[in-house]
Amino acid sequence: VYDSLFFRVAMLQCRMMIAWPQACVAAYHVAYAENPQNPHLGTLIPDHLRELQALAAD
Repeated sequence: VYDSLFFRVAMLQCRMMIAWPQACVAAYHVAYAENPQNPHLGTLIPDHLRELQALAAD
């Protein structure tokens, strides 16, 4: 009986630990979509887009 409870609690804890970074990444992408020229966002997304375009050109 307790094994099932412990398993569900552990699954919930893992899901909550994973949800926080996913929410942060989603918020970053939304902020970039709203204003790609925002200097506070850095160059992570534009650099990655350039990498993808270079790979597609090969």
